[in-house]
Amino acid sequence: MYKLSSRFVTEELDNKIVLLDTKTLLLFHLNETASFIVKKIMCKKHKEEIVKLLIESYDVSQEKAKKDVEMLMKDLLKKKVICSFD
Repeated sequence: MYKLSSRFVTEELDNKIVLLDTKTLLLFHLNETASFIVKKIMCKKHKEEIVKLLIESYDVSQEKAKKDVEMLMKDLLKKKVICSFD
């Protein structure tokens, strides 16, 4: 399971998330799909559950939803926006 790193502050604007890295002062503006995924991460949802919710909410294929979730999580981990925990 993943959570938002403690150094990030979030704000929701027009149903989209903006992340502020309080260490580097960089801003990340997320699109609607990425915002949806990050909100689910913040609600402590497992990756498989996020994929299922993405399919239900956006009417996309399982393959597309899984690919989108995995790519975003990989990018967020690389940028230290999220971290894993048990």
